[in-house]
Amino acid sequence: MNGSTWRLIKEEGLLGFFRGRTLHGYVYLRWIKPYVRVAVKQLLPILPRPAKQYLKNRYHAKLLTQEEAEAIITIDRSIELHKVPEQLVPFKYVRDIVIKEPHDIAVIDCACRSAQDNDCHPRQVCMIIGQPFVDFVLDQQGDAARRISQEEAIQLLKDERDRGHMHCAWFKDACLGRFYAICNCCPCCCSGLKAMHQYDTKMVASSGYVSTVAADKCDNCGKCVERCPFHAIESGAKQAEVNWETCMGCGVCESVCPNGAHSLYADEAKGLPFDVRVLGK
Repeated sequence: MNGSTWRLIKEEGLLGFFRGRTLHGYVYLRWIKPYVRVAVKQLLPILPRPAKQYLKNRYHAKLLTQEEAEAIITIDRSIELHKVPEQLVPFKYVRDIVIKEPHDIAVIDCACRSAQDNDCHPRQVCMIIGQPFVDFVLDQQGDAARRISQEEAIQLLKDERDRGHMHCAWFKDACLGRFYAICNCCPCCCSGLKAMHQYDTKMVASSGYVSTVAADKCDNCGKCVERCPFHAIESGAKQAEVNWETCMGCGVCESVCPNGAHSLYADEAKGLPFDVRVLGK
């Protein structure tokens, strides 16, 4: 057993590891591609409702704006937060968020894209943040993982945004119950979106923002309608119209609109943003 595996076990303790939670995280991070492939293609379609509810409570992603995603990977100090009020990060099973040495970043092949027969490229777009996760995936994933600098991570975020993809901060009960990754998700491959849309298993929470449309800039071209991952936009009589109920504030419409007609505004009714700069104060 290598050093990174021992460090992963020490986070929870030996007894905690064999009770199952961290053991599950070990299996997930070591065999992430087959794990996701089996979960999405074989398990989710047949799971009964109680099992889907169990997944809702243990796998969580919160959408991030471009600025929030960059803040996570550029912060220059360690942040340890304990007993964070639930309204700051609205996930029932997340109480402790520990973001340690965010300059320690690895990028890995997206398991969701790899699980598809005709997947999107590039594949290497999912960022693992902080220890012991970074060293563990570098040890276990071989050529599918590599360490990157903050500058490379920022460029990756910008490139994915330009492709019309969305940023998600992932929390997982099996990964020590804390934040551990930023995924850059495309709607056609993302397992979290498939679980949400096809199997009524909501794993993705709103960013805390909602899109609004400037009537004087919108020419009703339909690009935002076509690209919205949550089917929250329709072409109205004169302009694009956003459905408040289904908009999750991912910002894809903002990134694909050729006229700059879309913008995001914070709406507390949607939950508060996951903003490291605020949480660290």
